[in-house]
Amino acid sequence: MRLFPASAYQQLEFDRVVERLVSHCRGEWAKACAREIRTHNQIDHIRLALGQTQEFKWLLDQGLAFPTEEPLSILRELQLLGLSGAVLTGEQWMHVRRLLIDTESVYRWFNPERKIAYPSLVTVLSDTEYEKKIISRIDDVLEPNGQVRDQASKYLQEIRTKLHRKRQELRSVFSASSRNCRN
Repeated sequence: MRLFPASAYQQLEFDRVVERLVSHCRGEWAKACAREIRTHNQIDHIRLALGQTQEFKWLLDQGLAFPTEEPLSILRELQLLGLSGAVLTGEQWMHVRRLLIDTESVYRWFNPERKIAYPSLVTVLSDTEYEKKIISRIDDVLEPNGQVRDQASKYLQEIRTKLHRKRQELRSVFSASSRNCRN
């Protein structure tokens, strides 16, 4: 059901409003979301969006710090995780980890008092879950630089130990050979 004429977007210069909104966004994901914004005729949706905007403006006006790191887009990583046999690189797992840490910051920010003080803004968390164990599982397998840890599995640890021993052995042989050549 349409309650406004088809030319309303042009008459109201909605495209200019959207572009101005996009100019204030941090990160490509936020900009993409802003570009997809549409008008609504559902009063509950409008009230929620206005409430969230007002509460966030209060935060800014009061100088309160809200965890608003520039979000990484992990859409590609999520798509790969949905494919059978697909593998993420260490760097891609580090992107997932960073987003999880940012998410944890937002969850921690909303302590019980803030949940009461910012009822519209806290609804941002309503469709999300945060699982603390995921970060520790990533940390168990990967170094901070994204390299797989030696201890990621017993089998890998055995392989890397054998490689280390062979390298040491080869270094010894090479050193002995080079000393013999010099003499």
